[in-house]
Amino acid sequence: MNGDGSQAKVLNWAMDWHALGRPKKFDGNYLAGLSGVTTRFTKRNPDPALKDEVQRFRRTISPTQLLRIRTNDGSFVATREFREFIITSQGLAAGPGAGTPRSVFFEKGTREKRWLARWLR
Repeated sequence: MNGDGSQAKVLNWAMDWHALGRPKKFDGNYLAGLSGVTTRFTKRNPDPALKDEVQRFRRTISPTQLLRIRTNDGSFVATREFREFIITSQGLAAGPGAGTPRSVFFEKGTREKRWLARWLR
């Protein structure tokens, strides 16, 4: 990094990101902070100080290399909803979360459902 304050800006961005782990409630201040931190990194023309970091990330991770893309909208509603997306040839599609039992375990009368009931007891 050069001497134009880039290193300090990257450090500030990292500290802002880390600070998002401290709030006890996810109110408007938290959401504004999250939006600001992610936008600084993901916008098409990032802060010049972060540009090298963004380019390094984009070179090392391509969408087809991502293992999991997950969302958690518990910050916006009383009930948390976890979602996982998978990469298909058409783009992202909703998929089962990791560790989600196959649907046959929930179908009435199947031996898998009986097995699961016995196991849970």
